[in-house]
Amino acid sequence: MRQKELWPRNAARNTPCRSSGYADLHIHSSASDGRLPPAEVVQLAAREGFTAISICDHDTVAGLPDATAAARKIGLELIPGLELTSYLGKNEVHILGYCFDYESPFLLAVLRRLCAERLKRMKDMIRLLGQLGVRLDQSTIDQAAAFGSVGRLHLARALVEQGFVRDIKEAFGRYIGEGKPAHVPRAHLSPAEACGIITRVGGIPVLAHPHHLDNDKLIPTLVKDGVMGIEAFYGTVTSDLAEHYGDVAKKCGLLVTGGSDCHQNENGGFMIGAVKLDYRYVEKLKEKAAELVAREGQQ
Repeated sequence: MRQKELWPRNAARNTPCRSSGYADLHIHSSASDGRLPPAEVVQLAAREGFTAISICDHDTVAGLPDATAAARKIGLELIPGLELTSYLGKNEVHILGYCFDYESPFLLAVLRRLCAERLKRMKDMIRLLGQLGVRLDQSTIDQAAAFGSVGRLHLARALVEQGFVRDIKEAFGRYIGEGKPAHVPRAHLSPAEACGIITRVGGIPVLAHPHHLDNDKLIPTLVKDGVMGIEAFYGTVTSDLAEHYGDVAKKCGLLVTGGSDCHQNENGGFMIGAVKLDYRYVEKLKEKAAELVAREGQQ
């Protein structure tokens, strides 16, 4: 299994293993719908004093090579990350993946398919907008797709920048939000499929922003589907709610993670630093990754 050799190299780890500091394990870059290129995300995190971060772009790992190289240069620990969207019935469930082999041919093939589906969806939505009299220059969408993964936030930004709406909120509320006239549903992964993709390449599946589900009764089902952790600490979560999800994690035998979900934009995205996760949670994440590698080696 290549993950055994590649995980330490892909992680951009420093030689002395850290035992303190802070982490942000949920950041987006311009490889998906963040504003900043991966290397700039790393530089910003270093300036903010973080010990470790994870860039978790949607359906792509295109930003990880640049981020890893930048992290090595400045001595920041980078945990390979990814965010996959899945559905449990009508419930949208985001699954984060950590500590996996991001050079896996299997993973890259899966992500190419998901990104192609994303681009088709955007083109279909642009076509529907045109039928509504909103004729967009889609060059910005094509540029984003050429680097990594394209999504509705790119489309919303294009609507704002080209003067069709005042802000991101109006773009979703008027045109591209669920149930709106230019909305196109996306192809679905199940949570079990998303977790299976991550675990097949040696990774750890984590339930992102569980409060978005607004239904804790779904969590045991997601654990059966392969979820190994829960994002208890999140940019908009109160301390009471973070404590609640910490209790849920303990009850379900899950790892605890946290992150800002930073998109580094001016329209509601969270800034790096909104969450400062104690490094001990990163240690537990890496311990679990090492455990999975050891278990794989015994089989």
